[in-house]
Amino acid sequence: MPIAQHETVQCTLALASDGRFGCSWNRDFVPLFDSVDAMLEDVAAWGSLQGWYFVGHASDTDPNELASLLGGLAVDEAAYGELSGWWRGHGIAMSFGRHLTHQPESLPNVQFLADSAEGARSIADALSGRLASTWPLERGKTVPRLP
Repeated sequence: MPIAQHETVQCTLALASDGRFGCSWNRDFVPLFDSVDAMLEDVAAWGSLQGWYFVGHASDTDPNELASLLGGLAVDEAAYGELSGWWRGHGIAMSFGRHLTHQPESLPNVQFLADSAEGARSIADALSGRLASTWPLERGKTVPRLP
């Protein structure tokens, strides 16, 4: 499905005819969210976690498996779909989704957050050896507060 055809824009944000929101590189559509509403719910979820600790992320791992390892998490129905979603528990949040340079056939990226340093250590212990690098924030840093 050719999408991006502009000569100077590297990446185009696009809406597919089936309602999925995503991006296009070199005319290939990469779906990021099930819908524009799903994207807005994801942004709202991140906004609600300002000041929380970013623990780390995992790649190429089934998000459901990671959620079961943490235990006590419930799906956030308003911010959950096939392409992206959130689980929340007492002082813990976990999200999954793709990013602009994501390969469509790979599993989504999974991020982990905690409302305290103790909670962050608890997540890191529960996921021992499963956390990859700490994109997009350094481990132990908090989600920035907006003005």
